[in-house]
Amino acid sequence: MEPPPTVTGNDRFGLVEYRPTRYFLDIRFRMLQPRELCKSVGFPDSYEFRGTKKDQVKQIGNAIPPYTAMALVLACLD
Repeated sequence: MEPPPTVTGNDRFGLVEYRPTRYFLDIRFRMLQPRELCKSVGFPDSYEFRGTKKDQVKQIGNAIPPYTAMALVLACLD
């Protein structure tokens, strides 16, 4: 299984399909919810992000995942 792509601090854009007469939303896919993003980058279920959904996505996108942080600290200690 491949890791997820980079989680950014921005809300994802919905997919839009264009037809010459009008625009409409393509609802075949859904965007990941904050709890799913949290799990995908390695935060435990017990970790809390606060604020609105947009705030939580921004916090997750700006965070250093726990396993990355641990690897950086251990590399510095060696």
